[in-house]
Amino acid sequence: MQKCGKLGIAQLIFLGQVIVFQGETGVKWRSDGNCGYTYPLPDGSPAECDPDGEKPCCSWLDECGNTTVHCSSYGSVNYTFVKEWIESGGKRRWRYDMKCGEEYRLPDHMPSECDPDGENPCCNDLWESECGNTDEYCSCEDCKDFRVTDLDETSTESESTNKWRSDGNCGAWNPLPDGSPAECD
Repeated sequence: MQKCGKLGIAQLIFLGQVIVFQGETGVKWRSDGNCGYTYPLPDGSPAECDPDGEKPCCSWLDECGNTTVHCSSYGSVNYTFVKEWIESGGKRRWRYDMKCGEEYRLPDHMPSECDPDGENPCCNDLWESECGNTDEYCSCEDCKDFRVTDLDETSTESESTNKWRSDGNCGAWNPLPDGSPAECD
């Protein structure tokens, strides 16, 4: 790798091609539209896609794009979502494409959820790994309803520091109001 000019543009010789990474240190995408572990950055980390660009998603084929294959398929990463997730401090727990569950993990490796205030607040992780609002998504044995349940009326201010929920649900799928996983009482 060599540095060129005052901008600090790095060049990498890769299979006889010169791939240019524009900008200062910290840019995480390549100018050739490739991404993932197959196409590492000069520091060895996997290349991402420009979250503010026209092709913000990395497909399982390790190329940036903006189609369903690039943004919503199993193994794809939408870097617009990743950027917003980071900016939210990790508090946003759902994806734009309404995918949810174990197969569609968040940047912190936790299962993605459904928007608790949205039109489709429930996840059927085993059926289609999508958010919905019917009994197939909200009421089945393997379903998870992310709508916030009110604490029972006997709760006091001091109980709000508990690490468990009054409804008896616990784990990463049952977060506390602060977003942390609820423990079992």
